[in-house]
Amino acid sequence: MELGRLTTADLLRWDETTFHRMYQLFYKALVAYSFRFVANQPTAEDIVQNVFSVLWRQSLRFPDEMLLRAYLYKSVRNKSLEHLSHLQVEKEYRERVLRDVQPEQLITDEGEEQLFPDEIYRRVLAMIDSLPPRQREVFLMHMDGARNKEIAEKLNISVNTVKIQKKRALATLRQKLNEQQLLLLMLLIV
Repeated sequence: MELGRLTTADLLRWDETTFHRMYQLFYKALVAYSFRFVANQPTAEDIVQNVFSVLWRQSLRFPDEMLLRAYLYKSVRNKSLEHLSHLQVEKEYRERVLRDVQPEQLITDEGEEQLFPDEIYRRVLAMIDSLPPRQREVFLMHMDGARNKEIAEKLNISVNTVKIQKKRALATLRQKLNEQQLLLLMLLIV
């Protein structure tokens, strides 16, 4: 198999070697293409990984490299646009929830005062700050969008420890937060 090109015989053979070569040939360019849409390197990499994963699982075969290339670029484009659409839906949902929450709905459990969204946000963050140090650290990294593996590597702990710390932090917060505060927390970590 030639370094810069896949032959029809390579594409029809469809073995691990061909797939790895295909991956080497297209991965970087596809990530750059996805990045043009999503403007986030890790997200672009995930999208391309998913496209290659589908390609491998479904054992899709192409009679020539041009059709393979067209499939890859179209798939990456569609997945990138799906991602943007999903982000837009999440953003609109968050905005709608925060906009539709009425002050009279935000009464503390004791009924002593009305809480506005910024006050709920402050109290949620205070509850997060009250978590044990390791739980707080893991949970805040999770809120920032870090994946379990990234958190584990950064903190030099196992992925399983990350999962346990996140689970404990959520359990503690569920006990301490009222319904509105818990809703805001869930919106923050989506």
